[in-house]
Amino acid sequence: MEVSIIRLEKAPDGLFGAMLVDGKVFCVTVENTIALIPCGTYTARRYFSPARQEQVWQLLDVEGRSFIQIHPANKAGELLGCIAVGQYWGKLHGTPDERAVLNSGNTFHLLMDMTKDEEEITVVVSEHYHGGTA
Repeated sequence: MEVSIIRLEKAPDGLFGAMLVDGKVFCVTVENTIALIPCGTYTARRYFSPARQEQVWQLLDVEGRSFIQIHPANKAGELLGCIAVGQYWGKLHGTPDERAVLNSGNTFHLLMDMTKDEEEITVVVSEHYHGGTA
């Protein structure tokens, strides 16, 4: 199974993109612009995260990095190199000037359910910025 993360917009409140699963749009993503993983193709393996107390996808062989995961989170500030998924972009209550991905937990669990028969997946990270915001 191939998961593609396409980075679409780099902004002060995060790097926003889309996730495709086997070529079909599945959800939106957010990353922290301070600790981005390099674009490329990675193998991800199921990993039990002690911090999250659940299975996540962990990217392997990210140069100079470890424990890079796909997991639920809402804002870029909650991430340090990981990728968060959500149903759509929006703003959280109390943070009117900061964008986020919303319905992250449910979206993440849908992804894990969709990939429940997989022990490894391929994750391709690429950039396709709109409006020259790179």
